[in-house]
Amino acid sequence: MSWWNDIWLSESITSFLSTQRPIVFDSNTDLTSDALVNDLWADNIPQISYTKGAAILEMLDSVIGTNRMRKVLRDYVRNYQFGIATTANFLNILKDVTKDLPFDTVEFFSSWLYQGSHPIIFIDYDKEMKRFILSQTPKMGPRNIQWKIPIWIDCIVGTKRETLYWIPKNQQLILDLQNLTTSDSKDAVAFNRNKAVYYQISYRYK
Repeated sequence: MSWWNDIWLSESITSFLSTQRPIVFDSNTDLTSDALVNDLWADNIPQISYTKGAAILEMLDSVIGTNRMRKVLRDYVRNYQFGIATTANFLNILKDVTKDLPFDTVEFFSSWLYQGSHPIIFIDYDKEMKRFILSQTPKMGPRNIQWKIPIWIDCIVGTKRETLYWIPKNQQLILDLQNLTTSDSKDAVAFNRNKAVYYQISYRYK
């Protein structure tokens, strides 16, 4: 690490590698509004560097896949085990390893590193249009904080495969029921089944 605002690198990665998988952390207990990358940590290394850091690394693993995640960590250790590393160095490795993916992994991961708090995802269901409407808001801090948020949607009855969707910044994600399941029931749709994510979901329908 080159400075204290990169303390999350060693603490979070160590915690991620040493914790029983999958890492499940209750984001309900996180009432902080401080970002992981923060020069305030020169005075005291916070618990958030271990818990939140490991949790978002677990989420990154789910997004890019375990094999790519192993390569990211292997390349990081190989390049910097005897030297100085920064958050930018880690992100450059992530960018290189995931360049074959159809989305920007650095943009996604950076939004979780450089912003405090975490999102609450509201899921509404329009009965007339038969569609889900997903939106985000921060739990703590300024209301204009936004993340690039992965969410996995699965059909419980097995008629559709699990698919990764993205809740964009400052926009709703609208999904028609017919594209998620061949069933006519909204209850056949599951969100983040067997996935570890660092946000809360509020279902605003019955």
